[in-house]
Order: sequence, then C-alpha cells, then structure tokens
Amino acid sequence: MTLPPLIRMALRQPSELCSLKPKNKAPIVPLSAINATAHRIAGLNAPNACVLSRRCLSHHSYFTVHHRGATRRLSPSVSTSSLILPITSLASSSILFRGQQLCNFSSAPSPLSTVPKPPSGGDSPSTSSGSAARSTSDPYSEEKTGSNKSIFAKLWDRYSFEGQTKRIILGERLFRGAQFRANDLRWYREGRIPYEFRPRHAILTMHVWFLHKRLLADRVDPHAALLVQEELFDILWNDTRARIRAEGVNELTVNKHLKDAQQLTFLHCTHYDHAFQEYAEDPKRRFEELAAAVWVHVLNRDEECYNDQLRRMAAYVEYQFVNIVLNTPDDYFWEGRIPWGDVPDFTEMDDNSGKRLEEAKKAPKGFVELPKPWVKTLTDSGDAYYWNTATNETTWKKPT
Repeated sequence: MTLPPLIRMALRQPSELCSLKPKNKAPIVPLSAINATAHRIAGLNAPNACVLSRRCLSHHSYFTVHHRGATRRLSPSVSTSSLILPITSLASSSILFRGQQLCNFSSAPSPLSTVPKPPSGGDSPSTSSGSAARSTSDPYSEEKTGSNKSIFAKLWDRYSFEGQTKRIILGERLFRGAQFRANDLRWYREGRIPYEFRPRHAILTMHVWFLHKRLLADRVDPHAALLVQEELFDILWNDTRARIRAEGVNELTVNKHLKDAQQLTFLHCTHYDHAFQEYAEDPKRRFEELAAAVWVHVLNRDEECYNDQLRRMAAYVEYQFVNIVLNTPDDYFWEGRIPWGDVPDFTEMDDNSGKRLEEAKKAPKGFVELPKPWVKTLTDSGDAYYWNTATNETTWKKPT
C-alpha cells in the first residue's frame, strides 16, 4: 500500500504532545448505537442508500493493518446479517435502527450561535439574554447565490460586517455540534477510548473532518462554504488552545503544544482523505485503511486495543461520511443542524480471544457528568464553567 508523502513522513517522525503524551495503559471506559460488530458500508457512490453489513469481508479470512512496523491482524465477524438503510429518509428527521434512533436533527443542542460568556461574578450564576441568546435564523437563508458570484459579492462576503457575522454564527453552530458529539460519554465508557487529551482531540477532529468534507462538497454557495470552513478551523484552534491550558501546561509552551496538535490534526484528516480517495472503488481496502487511521490517531497505536472495537469505529466513519457528506439536506446544513445519527454500539463487544467483555458502567476518571441540559465549557484561559443550553445560564459552580 502506497501512502502519501505527508503520511509517510509522519510515520517516520511522529509528533508528540510532550507533557500531553498519553500513558501506555489507558483506563477502561465505554459507549452505544449502530450495533456494528463488523459493520462495513458499501456503495458510497449510491446517493440513496448505504449498507451496514456484519459480514465484515466474509470473502477473505483476515485483513491486516500495517503501520510503522506494527501489525494488527483483524479477524472478520462470523455473522452474515445485513440491513439496508434508505439514507434519503433523513429528510423526514430520523431513521430507526434496531429500535434506536439513528439520525435525529434535534439530537444535539443545535443550532448554537455562540457559547455565552462565563459568569462575571465569583460564585454567582448569571443569565444572558438578547444578543447572547441562541439564534435560530438561517444565516444564509436570505441569499444563496451559488457559485456564480461576482468578485464584489465575494469581497462583500469576506470583509463586510454582515458577511463575517453570518459565517461566525454558522461556524460556531457546526463546531458546537461536532464538540457535543465528541464529548458524548459513550465514547469513553462503553467505547473504552482513553479519556486523555490526544484521544479526545482525535474524536473531535474526526467529526470536524466530516463537516470539512461537507463544506468542500457544497453546491449551494461554494465561496461562502470555504469562508465558513476557515472559520470552523479557527474555532477549533481556539478551543484546542483552551484545552491545552486546561491540562496545566506552562504558558510559555502553549503555542508549541498547539502546533503539535495542529500537525496531528492535519495528519489525521489526511489519513481519512487518503482512505476515501485512494480506495473509492475498493470497499475492502478502504475499510482496512480506516481501521488503520482509527488505530493510529484515536487509539494511539495501542497494541492492547480490541479488533472488535476497531471494526465498529471504522464502520462509524464510513457511515458518517455517507450520512454527512452525501445525504445531509442543504437546508438543514446551512442552518447548522447536523444529523449525526448515534454513536457506535459498543455493547456485547468481544476481546481479541473471542471472550465477551464485561459491560462498563462507570464514567472514566476525569469525566464530569452533568444533568441535562448543562454542559461544561472552557474560557480562553482554560478555566471551566458550566452552561445551560436551554436557558443560557452560566455558572462557575458545578450543577447538581
């Protein structure tokens, strides 16, 4: 398998986050939804349907993931059941899979215009209203001029106060949707992904990549989509800087850690690009490459991770690519409403010897469980505060 030069360089000289470098043995953690014991998605070129298959490449005995001299040998699932999901039904707000909601346009606190500022007082909560309240209007509903914009219209989009406001609002909505999904407890509890800086950043990067590809594929207003994409990554870098500060690193090294995180982010996204572009017509090789990407970037080449876990996450990436990039309605997308579907179902997962794993029930160390609709967010300096997405109330004290 030939990899792009950027990935080959990364495999020779992997970038580390210094003090944020993950531990060798990560705590056990958990998750739940697309019941994908070996889900493989075929037919990415078919716009109306995708196939979730539990055969997991039953026509061959094994598939192998090679990365930097390390090899993971993944055995296929023995189940042969499959289900065809009509993705066009996304337009009717949701689809059901095994009795669970697979796609729901209101499953995340979206649209979100901006996260309200933290409380101004020490311990007293504050309630924001007016301009800080959530906006539900479509920032691009008044003009969708397509790709035939004049140079003056493009300059207006980039430099006018109105144009900047629109893309900031939409960029915030898209990023908060990705952030909300990446912070789901099930990734780190049932999914057993280490609750550490790099794995958490990789999960967020994965979902930002889906939005990035959707913006590149946009045909409503390609120029505005590129501007929103720039804003989306600016918001990602600001959030990354705040999370680095929250880790307690020395302030003088924050920019160095940010550059390392940016390099890891670009390599992660490039790996997904390579898988879908190089193997667009080869579902088997594409699935192998996605499993390798998950192992390298999300699980940090953990030799003790489970093949079953890798297969389910690789299938999730394939499903979301079809779901977000190819089948999300333009009207929903330009309002910042993302039909993520549900997270993978990590229940009834087997270890590499075929033994059924015990269901994880406790949140990982460091994860803050909050009553809905409260979420934890960070100031630019990395200090945590709590935000009620329903009332827009913010407080320094942890809600109970």
